[in-house]
Amino acid sequence: MRHEYLINRTGRLANVGISNIHGFLNTKNNSEYADTQFFFIALPKRDNLSLDTFTNAISMNSDISKKLKMYNRDHNILVTEITLLQPKSRGKIYLRSKNPSDYQVVETGYLTDANGEELEAFFSAIPLAGAQLKTGAFQTLNAEISDFDIPNCRNLDFDTDEYWKCAVRNIGTTEYYPTSCV
Repeated sequence: MRHEYLINRTGRLANVGISNIHGFLNTKNNSEYADTQFFFIALPKRDNLSLDTFTNAISMNSDISKKLKMYNRDHNILVTEITLLQPKSRGKIYLRSKNPSDYQVVETGYLTDANGEELEAFFSAIPLAGAQLKTGAFQTLNAEISDFDIPNCRNLDFDTDEYWKCAVRNIGTTEYYPTSCV
């Protein structure tokens, strides 16, 4: 791997990680500034290293992670991850004890904004992410959206509004590490 990079400037070390392509979008079309960011994560067929890096980075449910691995044995995967750029929800950090060596308790507070704007922003971005399948490049590849059986969404029909709202609530996460406290 190092040799390939040092000699040819190619291979795994020649890029910035598993997410090299990003896009910015305003889902409301009310501003020149984006409210969502799209991360495109390419997981080549049988690339367990990249797949493990991705699933570990977002603390993916182990059942879903196993299904992704099984699917990845025979298929390339492109994950389209949507992130909110201006979240309204706020989390909380508590001290677990008086012992400074103990980890804090972190309540992320994801999707708890009073007006539901965050869920709506995600929900508005999902069809735009799916629209990439209608491009010539993706049609040539016979690309499709796959259902990886999210445990809490099993009772819903796949690729419906209800399903995607459930998916966001159950596997939605942040791309960045939460920071700061007052």
